[in-house]
Amino acid sequence: MILFRLLLLVAGLTCIANPALAAEPILHQFQVSGTVYSVAFSPDGKLLAGQVGDKIYLWDIDTGKEVRRIAEEPSPGVWSVCFSPDGKSVYAPLQDNSVAAWDVATGKLVRLFKGHTSVVWSAAVSPDGKILASGGEDRTVRLWNIASGKELFALTHSSGVWPFLFTRSGKELVSIASDGTLYIWDVATGKEKKQFQTEPSIWPMALAADGRTAAMVHWQSTTIRLWNLETGRELRTLEMHSGAGWNLAFSPDGRLLAAGGPDYSLCLWEAATGKEHRRLSGHTTKIDALDFSPDGRKIATAGSDGKIILWNVAGR
Repeated sequence: MILFRLLLLVAGLTCIANPALAAEPILHQFQVSGTVYSVAFSPDGKLLAGQVGDKIYLWDIDTGKEVRRIAEEPSPGVWSVCFSPDGKSVYAPLQDNSVAAWDVATGKLVRLFKGHTSVVWSAAVSPDGKILASGGEDRTVRLWNIASGKELFALTHSSGVWPFLFTRSGKELVSIASDGTLYIWDVATGKEKKQFQTEPSIWPMALAADGRTAAMVHWQSTTIRLWNLETGRELRTLEMHSGAGWNLAFSPDGRLLAAGGPDYSLCLWEAATGKEHRRLSGHTTKIDALDFSPDGRKIATAGSDGKIILWNVAGR
């Protein structure tokens, strides 16, 4: 046993009595000048996009090197960046209330989607890559045909729209207005299927792989709430260790829920039980953005310290 412990120490590993407080191996750290409000893995897991002010950075996951910067003009907003399912395009809201698409390989602007009359907070692409959703302060989520650039539907809400996501099947879109009303929409028809009341000022929200469970948190709260979207009932609550969760994400298999907050650490819970799984430290300021890699083996976190950390969570 003593020899085994010595071998672990030689290999650079340590035995820690409380694994929930263990530091995870950091694969890479990317440093930029400014707050990183959004990060996203490419669908193949080879690239990481980060939005910083009026620039979108792309890094190679394996080498940690910057591939290119895109979107310097026109100037993007600060809340959302996402890839198309084929990884060939990246999307982000702009300061002129439109949404832009750029070619990942060249960084060239491909298309603008115009129609919103106020600030656009977020953008998301359907799993089949055919529909772009964008939403914001004009109380609408607009669905666009990506190939033609034409608006398909304007989904009207009771107040400004902050978080919204497609379900994994792509048949439904889940959105929450700032007054706390949660909506479920039929993407094919643009019709409302269901709504129920949560709490005001929800930001952010995450959807589990089963499409039936949503995690959400008031942006200044310490309580994460899990809801059953079929019944409209709250399943359980998770208490943040300190501060609000600024971003939430389920692992691709739905087993883990990750959240980052102002206490500078990343927390992982077992979604089924609400038990804290692991806590990771490495940032010097609050975490504003996070994302799981498509295979669930990595997590990228970013924040106002301009640091993006790529964590290895494989097998943990």
